[in-house]
Amino acid sequence: GLASLLVSQGKQEEARKLLDEVIAKGRPVEKARAQYQYARSFYRRSQLVDALERLQLATRADAEMANDLRAVRLKGQVLEELGK
Repeated sequence: GLASLLVSQGKQEEARKLLDEVIAKGRPVEKARAQYQYARSFYRRSQLVDALERLQLATRADAEMANDLRAVRLKGQVLEELGK
């Protein structure tokens, strides 16, 4: 979606505005995806603890995120960089 594209382009603030709306009003699966995009946004800014927290929130919003390959890979990268 648009937020994912904005994150990829480095437009974190614009992406986060869209993601906040989805987190506030979306269905659980949409909230989980938004939390994942937030995690990507934090990761791109080297805010690793915040990225990990958002990945955990994504899984709480929708347990299926624990099986999402992209989310699992991002979590692994974050943990590796945190030295865990």
